Amino acid sequence: MTERDRELENTLRRAMPRDAGEPSFALTWEAAERRADQGRRRLHVAAAAAVAVIGLAVVVDIAEPPQEALEYIEVAELLNSTYWSAPSDVLLPTWRVDVYQEVPNLLESTDVYGGALL
Repeated sequence: MTERDRELENTLRRAMPRDAGEPSFALTWEAAERRADQGRRRLHVAAAAAVAVIGLAVVVDIAEPPQEALEYIEVAELLNSTYWSAPSDVLLPTWRVDVYQEVPNLLESTDVYGGALL
């Protein structure tokens, strides 16, 4: 250790108070409990505020006069007002074909060659 290091160490020791050291466990634990209590108090205040806001919203909702009753809508009126067609409907032919009634006869429309349909 050099002379300069020893001087610096002695200066630091003189500048440090005599009772400085690690705090006791009890002091550390008390400080942590104080911080936790402050956090719990903040949580309680926030919860109370939230309950008050929800209670106020319920009271305001109950105090509002009832809206007009909904009118009855007939099913036929509802079905006539809701028509949807797919965008690809323009690609379909305009004539209507009943697939179940008008199935082409494949045996008449194809030639048979060696017992197999072509």
